[in-house]
Parts: sequence; C-alpha cells; structure tokens
Amino acid sequence: ITAVDRLLKTASEGKILREGIVTAIIGRPNVGKSSLLNALAQDNKAIVTDIPGTTRDVIEEMITINGIPLRLLDTAGMRETSDVVERIGVERSRSALQEADLILFVLNNNEPLHDDERELLRQVMGRQVIVIVNK
Repeated sequence: ITAVDRLLKTASEGKILREGIVTAIIGRPNVGKSSLLNALAQDNKAIVTDIPGTTRDVIEEMITINGIPLRLLDTAGMRETSDVVERIGVERSRSALQEADLILFVLNNNEPLHDDERELLRQVMGRQVIVIVNK
C-alpha cells in the first residue's frame, strides 16, 4: 500500500507541475475578482469596470508563485440574473468552482455578507478556500 500511496502522490504532484493548481476566483459581481486576476498575473488580462456582470465567461491565466504553477480561473459574479448571457456565465462559474483544487473567495468589505454568499460559503466548506476581503 505504501508504494501505491507514493505512486499516487507522485502522479498528483506531476499533474500539478504540468497543469497547475486549478484556482477559481469566485464571488458576487463587482467584488474585485478580475482586478485580483490582473494583479496576480501582473497584466491586464481581464476587463475591469464598475458595471456588474462585466465578466461573462471564465478567463484563464497561468501564473507561478514561488515555483508553484497556478491555473487561475476568473469567473462571472455569482448571482441570480434574468440576463440570458450572464446566466450562462454564472453556470460556467459554477463548473469552474467544481473543477477547482483551490478557491479564492472574494468578498467586498464595504457591504454586508449577502445570503447568496453565505450559501456559497456553505457549499465550499471542507474544500481548500482562501477568503479575500477586498475594497
């Protein structure tokens, strides 16, 4: 069993080195998810505006921090919406969340915690999550 455990650990580490740690940046609209992606990538990869719903598709960017590769997934703001295109973006965000090895959960310090944020926190409980308080 020890040999199998070592093999699995080696395979897992190899996958991380090849593909990066899948890291989803999630949160409500306009909490700073795309700004965080741009800061981590040290480039303007994502459009940033004050308009909620600007990010409608998952934006992917590979970065390396201290020799560790991360595959960042900037996602659309998680909220209920009647906009058909934005709703597709939210569904893609949910898929990215399921795929993620690591979750960067971005909250706006200037607003109270919303019910949908509480629900999302419950959903990611027990996973690898870093909560980032922004603005």
